Amino acid sequence: MAGTGPNRNRRFGYAWLGFAAALAVHVLDEATHDFLYTYKPAVQAIRARIPFLPLPTFTFGLWLSGLLAGVALLVCVSPLAFRGARWMRLAAWPLSIVVGVFNASLHMLSSVYYRRWMPGVYSSPLLLLAALFLFVSARSQKTGAARLAVPDNNQPLPRLATGVAIALCAAKFLLHAVTSMRNYGYFRDELYYLDMARHLDWG
Repeated sequence: MAGTGPNRNRRFGYAWLGFAAALAVHVLDEATHDFLYTYKPAVQAIRARIPFLPLPTFTFGLWLSGLLAGVALLVCVSPLAFRGARWMRLAAWPLSIVVGVFNASLHMLSSVYYRRWMPGVYSSPLLLLAALFLFVSARSQKTGAARLAVPDNNQPLPRLATGVAIALCAAKFLLHAVTSMRNYGYFRDELYYLDMARHLDWG
């Protein structure tokens, strides 16, 4: 049992580096397939329908330099991942879900919806797998300790099953968001709430 801690830390470190590498490949994929050409019109259309949603637009140089700086930062802090730093594991959860699962799923679902290959979709499966591996590896330290503390009949769900369930939920949410935004627009209840927000009163 003494080697389980270092082994988990090593696995988490490799998962962190693998995610950084997959993200770098994804950035290269987007940059070489003119991602901003698709991104900017989509953001402008969303802003026109939902003005209060803070979606940014970028120039190519600012967008690429920011993403490369993010990848470089992930690589620079990777030694802390191999040491099993707790804050790194906590940061890995939203990082893997938002930057990995959410981002990759959006690329793949939009490609299916628009019936053409969207910029960045070629590397999205790799990014999705790396994100799920990072998520599972980040949880392994906590669940490993939990197995020693709780009885066998109270063991948590398998780590892989949890990651797959979260990925499926994110994909379903993205599918609803993409199709609803383009084809349906506001639901009547939402218009009612927006009108009430413009005419505030004590009731």
